[in-house]
Amino acid sequence: MLTNLNTYSLGVSVSIVLTIFSIPLSYILSVHAQLIYTDEVVEVEISKGSSDANNTQFYTPPEAQVAAGSSIKWTNNDNVIHTVTQGKPSGDGNPAGFNSGPIQAGGTFEHFFDESGSVDYYCTIYPHMNGKVTVNPY
Repeated sequence: MLTNLNTYSLGVSVSIVLTIFSIPLSYILSVHAQLIYTDEVVEVEISKGSSDANNTQFYTPPEAQVAAGSSIKWTNNDNVIHTVTQGKPSGDGNPAGFNSGPIQAGGTFEHFFDESGSVDYYCTIYPHMNGKVTVNPY
């Protein structure tokens, strides 16, 4: 019985040691992520009537600012479908960037920004609609 107890304790010790050595990297990364990434969500409105090229405001605000590690949530307050797509209608920009797909009237799209810099975006359905996000460093 004592031999089984020692063997069992050794097994538990080995499990504990293996667990300690297998968790720290993921734990450290998750703690690091919690320190860097915030829960801040900046709201941008797709303005009512923005499908009309004569409208004076397509996005409110037209140039949003957010800290790296935060998100922007676009809300479609127009009565037609829109998109929020990274880049410019001319094709300049990051083709691998974000793309909301169709956002129905009243719908939302949220994107997380983890790198500082300037990001252009537009609506692929109504390409006269252009906006900009400035992502500030942490």
